[in-house]
Parts: sequence; structure tokens; C-alpha cells
Amino acid sequence: MSWKQIVFDRETLYTEVWKEPVSTVAKRYQLSDVALRKICVKLGVSTPRLGYWARLAAGRKPPIPKLGTNHKGPSRHVRNVREDAKEPERDRRVDALLKAEPIPPIPTPLLKGVVAEAHPRAF
Repeated sequence: MSWKQIVFDRETLYTEVWKEPVSTVAKRYQLSDVALRKICVKLGVSTPRLGYWARLAAGRKPPIPKLGTNHKGPSRHVRNVREDAKEPERDRRVDALLKAEPIPPIPTPLLKGVVAEAHPRAF
């Protein structure tokens, strides 16, 4: 297995986080939104508050804070990710198995028409 480095630059992360939701940006980096927020805190990047995207969708224009210039912490964060060279082959084989033997559908449960039929001791 080999290692791949993902570099988070402070200015780039700021523009990405304010352009689209944190959860969307996190998926692109193959992270959870909580992990991306922790990286943002480490780099001094503010993230949109709760309801920001809803207000934007409603036609309001919430203010976007500027990227602070007095951040004394790091300006980059490097994340090492392990790459599995066999992963594409494994995914292809799993897809082929699922197509060859599809998962059977769950049978529809039989519903009772009256409560007394569902549980005879109910009445």
C-alpha cells in the first residue's frame, strides 16, 4: 500500500467552505464534516453558521466574514491517506457478484385488518 498526501491550504479551504456546504466539501476530500471542521479550526478558517445555506436559498444574503490575517497558527494542513492499489479490482469483483446474485427483495408483510386479529389477547 502506498500513501497519498492531501494538502489543505488555508485560503483555498476558505473559498471552498463558503462556496458550498461543509458536508459537500468533506465528501470531496473523503472526510467527515466534523473532521473538516476541525481542520478549519486548526487553520483559523471560519465556517458558515447553522442556517446559512437555508437563508441563502430563501434569497437573503448573509454576510461572509473575511479570512483573518492575524492567524498565528499553521497555514497548511497535510493529511496522509493510505491508498490501496487493489481497491478498484475489489470493487469491480463485488459489483460483478452482486449482479450475478442479486439480493432478493424483502417480502411484503401481511397486515391484519383488525387489532383483535393482530393480538388475540388484546381484547
